[in-house]
Amino acid sequence: MDDISKLLAALDPMIEKIMGIAGTPGLSLGVLHKGKTVFFGNYGLRNVASKLPPAEETIYPGYSLTKTLLCLLRLPELWWRRESLSGIRE
Repeated sequence: MDDISKLLAALDPMIEKIMGIAGTPGLSLGVLHKGKTVFFGNYGLRNVASKLPPAEETIYPGYSLTKTLLCLLRLPELWWRRESLSGIRE
C-alpha cells in the first residue's frame, strides 16, 4: 500500500494546480482501498481570512452538491437495473 500512497502523493502539484484554476481555497482528499485508507491529504486553506490549513476534522459545507454526488454514485446501479429490467418490460 505504500506504493499507492507514494503515487497519490506525487499528484500533489497537479491537485494544487487544479485548485488554483478552479478557485478552490481548500480541499481534503481521501482514498480508500478495500476498506482501508491508503491516502489522505489536505490542501490549501480551510479559512482564507485566518490562513488556517484544513485538518482531518475539517467539515466542508456541501449544500446541494451532495445531492449531485449521491446521484452520480448511484448511477451505475440504476443503469444496471434499467438494462436488466428492459427484457422484462418488452
